Amino acid sequence: MPTLEFLWQYFTSPIPSGIVLTTGAVVVGSSLLFKLKLEDPGLRSRALAILALAAPFLWLFFASSVALCALLYESYEYSASLTIKTVLGGALATTIIATVPISLFVKNHVSSAFVSLLNGRPITEAWLNRRFHQLLTVTGLEGVSLLETEKEIPISVATGGRKKTVVISRSLCRLLNCDEVEAVLAHELAHIKNRDVNMKSFVSVYSRLVPIDVIMKFVEPAVHRERELLADEVSAFLTKKPLALASALLKIDEAMDENFSNPLTSFSILGFDKGIFSRHPPLKHRIERLLSLAESIKSR
Repeated sequence: MPTLEFLWQYFTSPIPSGIVLTTGAVVVGSSLLFKLKLEDPGLRSRALAILALAAPFLWLFFASSVALCALLYESYEYSASLTIKTVLGGALATTIIATVPISLFVKNHVSSAFVSLLNGRPITEAWLNRRFHQLLTVTGLEGVSLLETEKEIPISVATGGRKKTVVISRSLCRLLNCDEVEAVLAHELAHIKNRDVNMKSFVSVYSRLVPIDVIMKFVEPAVHRERELLADEVSAFLTKKPLALASALLKIDEAMDENFSNPLTSFSILGFDKGIFSRHPPLKHRIERLLSLAESIKSR
């Protein structure tokens, strides 16, 4: 085991202590920005994105530093300065490299696996494909596929990675009118355009790989909630139909049993989880924001 003297000397050295203090300051600053900007999901999302990167970095740097100190503590007795530099270099390399497999896994496997789970197939309705491609033109997105699933629950999901895809269930199309479906599609495309899919997948995978990171237990659901609000906002301005999205959310809410336990709802446009660990904003709050956006768009 490393001696307390070794750990003290290492973590009070200029570079390691600077890294810990700077990253800690970023975590605190991002948290404060998130708390202060209550009505700005875009800024709150960016604050959470910084927090979602800084918190894992801080945890991984600290953990790898302690592990390397334990591994090299005997060398410290003979060459303290060199050992501290070796631990620092190893800790930084380990911290940076550790995030690469997670990022690659998210990019290459998570989304494709999810599409396979949904058993998505190409949409056959001409009007739906036409509206989808109109939205692609407006958003400037290319290479995004629209698929349908036979799942009985009314869901819509966006996936990222190499194959960007929007998947909607046939039951959703039957439930909503054309404008409402368009608003939902715009919401899902907003997730892709804002790179929400990769960010949400990254924090979800990381939280499960490193369950003892307490900060991420709160950051992960907050990332999902703010990205949903931001996608609502983008959909409203893309389609100029925020009331259609509000109506769609209400219809989906009415059509689904609140006790429905299908895990797919966690990834859809609407879910029933509640509290600070909920991945979806409260429905009432979303409707109120969309009504406010409708007034704002109307007055322009």
